[in-house]
Amino acid sequence: MKEMNTNNILKIEDIEKEVMNYKKDFEGKRVLCIGNGSKSSPFWKFFNNNYEALKLKKLHIIGSNEGCGEDQELIKDFDIVVSFLPSPSDCVALIQELIKSQKEFLVAGCRWNIREKEFFQLLKDGKCWLGLNTPSEEREKALPFLMNFWYTNFDNSRRHEKLKLTAKFDPDKYPEFQNYKAVFVDKLENIPCDYFEAIAVPESLLQCFNPEQFELLGTTYYNGENLEEYKKPFRSHREPFLKNSTTVMRMFVRLKKATEVLR
Repeated sequence: MKEMNTNNILKIEDIEKEVMNYKKDFEGKRVLCIGNGSKSSPFWKFFNNNYEALKLKKLHIIGSNEGCGEDQELIKDFDIVVSFLPSPSDCVALIQELIKSQKEFLVAGCRWNIREKEFFQLLKDGKCWLGLNTPSEEREKALPFLMNFWYTNFDNSRRHEKLKLTAKFDPDKYPEFQNYKAVFVDKLENIPCDYFEAIAVPESLLQCFNPEQFELLGTTYYNGENLEEYKKPFRSHREPFLKNSTTVMRMFVRLKKATEVLR
């Protein structure tokens, strides 16, 4: 894991805005910060300044090059790990390690993580999800590939809020792909409330994903390897094709029926 100076990317206010949603989860916990291993790190500054307010039991910081691979012993004595890793490969590797070690975590990273095969499987299995906050529009434009989302296994209120759906299914308005058994939905606001088969939606649904409302099926990235049961006989499944030959990369989900939620 290559050390990278992230102090000018992740701000103290970014950390505060997200962490304070989980204040009770931090109470009495031992917290390990992985990032720039110095006290100039925004992680260290925030948690050190809020040590009493969060009622922490222990706080320690290490460099990102110390937190992976054979150095798993470094996280053994901590309950919560917080980090910022812009590199998708480093971020995914750390989160996999933390889940394996049964640690709670809050990791800031780029949007491309959700397109990594191994990481998408973690989302699908409900082992982690997106946090509550994203950078401001101004920061998003300045840092489009570095810090987009928080990834966590702390529960939050948004995961239990249902997306309001008012659109009705019409086969003329929702075309089916030529190579996948799923219909195309252009915007989240157009998700039909009365269709319970596979639909292809924008990735932005993950920012308001409620596992009680939707089932996450897979993604058409990496040739739809996790969408085998939805593939039609076709020359290629690299990208989903509509009848007019338009290709759109999409995430597949299924709206759950009320009876499924009650089980």
